Amino acid sequence: MTNGNSDETENKSADEKAEEALMKASTLSRDVSMEECHKLVTTILESAKYAPVLPVLICHIRNHEKSLVEGQGTGERNVAERLAVALYLCEPEMGCALLKFLVLFGSWKSLLNILCLCDALNNPEAIKQKAERKATAKTKKRKTDYDCNYGGEKDKGDDIKLNSAAESGPYKDLCHDIHDYFVEQLKRDKAAIDAGEKKVSNSSKYAPHERRGRDLTALHADKIARKLFPNEGDDKYHLRKLYRKLRSQLNQANEYLPDRKLALGKADELQMHQITAGYFAKSRKALLNRNKDGEERYDLESRRDLRRRVLEAAASPQKVPTPSDLQQLATDINVIVEDDDEELILLQASFEKAVMVVTDRIHELQNTLKGMMMSLSMSPEEMGVLDFDDDILMAIDVSPSQAYTFPLVALLVVLFHSIINKLKEEERAEAMDDDGDQKKMTAHECILFHQTTQTIPVPVTGTIRQRLSTLVKSFREARLTVDGQENGENEYTSLLQTLKSKVTGRPKAPVLVCSDFSSSPEFANAVEEQFADVGNELCCWKLSKPTRIRSRKIVSWNSAKPQIDLCICLDTTGSMGGHIENCKSEILNLLNDLMGGGGMSVSCSFVSYKDFRNQGHLETHDWVDASDAAGTESLRQFITGLAPTGGEDYEEDVAGGFEKCIDLMKKKRDQSSLKLVLLIADAPGHGYPHGRPKYGGVDQKERLRKAARKLAAAPHNGGLGCELMFAEIASGTTEMCDAIDEVLEPEGTFIDRFEMGHAKSSVFREKIVASVQEVVSHAVAPPTAVGLDVISGTDIGICERLLASRLSNRLQQLLEEKAEEEATEDEDTEMKVESGEAKPKKALPTALGNLLGKLEGEAYNMVRHAMSTVKTGVYASYQAPADLGLSKASVSSLIKAGITMEDMVENGYPQHIQEMFEEVLRGMMTEGAGKMSR
Repeated sequence: MTNGNSDETENKSADEKAEEALMKASTLSRDVSMEECHKLVTTILESAKYAPVLPVLICHIRNHEKSLVEGQGTGERNVAERLAVALYLCEPEMGCALLKFLVLFGSWKSLLNILCLCDALNNPEAIKQKAERKATAKTKKRKTDYDCNYGGEKDKGDDIKLNSAAESGPYKDLCHDIHDYFVEQLKRDKAAIDAGEKKVSNSSKYAPHERRGRDLTALHADKIARKLFPNEGDDKYHLRKLYRKLRSQLNQANEYLPDRKLALGKADELQMHQITAGYFAKSRKALLNRNKDGEERYDLESRRDLRRRVLEAAASPQKVPTPSDLQQLATDINVIVEDDDEELILLQASFEKAVMVVTDRIHELQNTLKGMMMSLSMSPEEMGVLDFDDDILMAIDVSPSQAYTFPLVALLVVLFHSIINKLKEEERAEAMDDDGDQKKMTAHECILFHQTTQTIPVPVTGTIRQRLSTLVKSFREARLTVDGQENGENEYTSLLQTLKSKVTGRPKAPVLVCSDFSSSPEFANAVEEQFADVGNELCCWKLSKPTRIRSRKIVSWNSAKPQIDLCICLDTTGSMGGHIENCKSEILNLLNDLMGGGGMSVSCSFVSYKDFRNQGHLETHDWVDASDAAGTESLRQFITGLAPTGGEDYEEDVAGGFEKCIDLMKKKRDQSSLKLVLLIADAPGHGYPHGRPKYGGVDQKERLRKAARKLAAAPHNGGLGCELMFAEIASGTTEMCDAIDEVLEPEGTFIDRFEMGHAKSSVFREKIVASVQEVVSHAVAPPTAVGLDVISGTDIGICERLLASRLSNRLQQLLEEKAEEEATEDEDTEMKVESGEAKPKKALPTALGNLLGKLEGEAYNMVRHAMSTVKTGVYASYQAPADLGLSKASVSSLIKAGITMEDMVENGYPQHIQEMFEEVLRGMMTEGAGKMSR
């Protein structure tokens, strides 16, 4: 970051910084670092105006369509959990108060994840050591999103001491509260079973236990067991036995554990309504009784019968679970083999169920809003604003950074058009042609953009697999035409001009732009200058790769003339023979893929390194242009002449290889390009961890760090501004990569690692191409951006939220227009004519305004009431608005989440909320419906 930008940041007020932090927090990728979360939370809490928004935002991010509270949040649980832990570190009382809302808007798994996250944060060094051992040990499948149990084989890692977050450290109180919540819910579930209830919560499924992981999770389980059975002594193994028995009893009562029924040989008892969306997505082969080769897995009639029942259910999509993760669904559809008929049937059914569910919910919302409009005596013409009589216009970013999103974006395109068609079904049914047949659907189209634009048709026939394949192929082929055209204008100018022409005469057509918005300030400015007067809704769906965040921007990149300068740094010691062959056979295809697939100019240089005193220790080939046939053939011949020799010890001279890369990259210092250094190796540099760390009287570890910093540091900091990538052939390089990351962190970047293994030549090329394409920026629109609504995530609830937002926006616009008309009628017409005043133009909402609008839902009122009960920290002075009530549905959700009347009284909830709570609870008991929902 330049000094100018730094000064600009310093001059911003606390509220302005908090606004930017809220926008960033709302679009974080799912593996964001705790450091980044803590920084954002701290910034938000420094603003008295926006601190109360943070707990609601966390719940909104965690909310998903299967939570106890009906809502349409993105369901990015990792983001919500990390933000919640960061909030606890800053405001312990509020952080603990938020725990039950994570269950309410998500599931009990969030509390288990937070325990594991706290343990990981409490043992950074020990976890790192265990991770090293894990790399060479066979490990069990991960059970949580934060893996703290790196033991592997029984005798591996036992000498590494871990400290439970529940016993020491800053997370102790948070862990104890989570233990208490599990204990309370498990007791309630046991009481419900004893009373003859048939359903319980899924807390027993996610409660910590000793078999979930050998290390710290078992310690949490022991503490929960002691609290559950306080009168059973201190024998750990006796308490564990009682705890296992209780969990087993509750799990048997929990219908939503299909894996348990299959494991116990009770496939005949498994019903479709008991199969969750996650299990349906991840265990299709198990449900179809097939192994990985497609053959029958179990010679059991009960499993064959289950397969028949699953396929019968798939013939009626309403019987299959609603898919929750669009990214997972898109990936599964994209990789399925076309002749894999049975799995394709299940995926087709999942897609149709998604269309059906969203359509039904929008129909329900339409009817509700129309009822409200009728009560206001609005005319049928006015109620027509709620009809979906126009398609959603989708614009797809096909720049190189977005290649990995193509399957997901293709699914979004088909999904939205299918939903719109279904919403217009009744209208189409009435529109018959002369022969009495239903008229064909109007062809849809979407816009592809990079430097210029191109319009392509959206396929409306065929299986979901065929439609997605056609679109993805169109995206890739179109990029050759789109990217190959040069345009000196702002990269968004062509897109916005095309959009304006497409929506002319279509005031009800909303626009949805799918991109990573790597140049979001420019995009926001262009929208305000060129599109704000159009009046159509513009929503931005941010699609960023779930990866670590590069906080810096590549200042030398010229989007009008994109250029990649790639320096390949290859370990050519004795163990690397196969990879030398891969480079030799695939180097030309690799350069052609980068040049053709991305529509960019590409130049390449090459460094070969071995170890000290090896023959051919350091060899290089100068830069060649990928379009120069003679130059690339010279490079191929150079690689052919490299021999896999040398390498007496484990570590190699990686630092020497980097120093040669520096010499080559200096020649590109003044080039406007994305500068990449790709390290391909199966061993670390000297000193990581051992291997002659002081060879030649030089600190080899520091030598490597210095070379990495020179390559990656920004030019104004004395570096070359390169991005470092590492194709990891074998394990054992974590310590070296961590050391490089430590050097690069102040520069706002890191070494981008991807596993290569012993891949065949074509896969070798494909992985490198994919990694280059996925070096993306994670920026969001500034809070003040006018007319933009920025969202992220891949939960199916987003589709519903977009369409519902479209309806509510239209209704709000109509109400405001009517209010203005009524006000105009009361004005003195003659004075208005004399003054020449025009009716003020309706202001477009800002990006921040749209975000805050999403957090105003009634479901979040309970979070605001909880904030008003906090007695310490920045929330001690917070008071919920006097007219802030809770619907009976909200109170019912509180009860389902395990909150008791005693909790309400003890935490100081307002009297009217306590009374409503008691009334609903009494009604539930009377009706015999006091069941715990999952």
